[in-house]
Amino acid sequence: MNKTDNFITIHRNIYDAATWMNTEIYVHKIRNKDTGGNPTQSKNPIILKLRGGVEFVDLYGDTPIKRIPKPTSKNIPF
Repeated sequence: MNKTDNFITIHRNIYDAATWMNTEIYVHKIRNKDTGGNPTQSKNPIILKLRGGVEFVDLYGDTPIKRIPKPTSKNIPF
């Protein structure tokens, strides 16, 4: 039987003027909890805030999603 291992919902209310820049992430199911993963509480999602239109930050101002520069002839180590 095929069952879902992980179930995550990502929500952004673009019609609310106060919170349109917030992305809410709800973790509903994690199959392998031995690695430290747990579902989020229903009223306590992970919130990422759009900053400057180019990056997301968490509640502490940290950037959880790091940009990796595209390889160019200048930054390829040969």
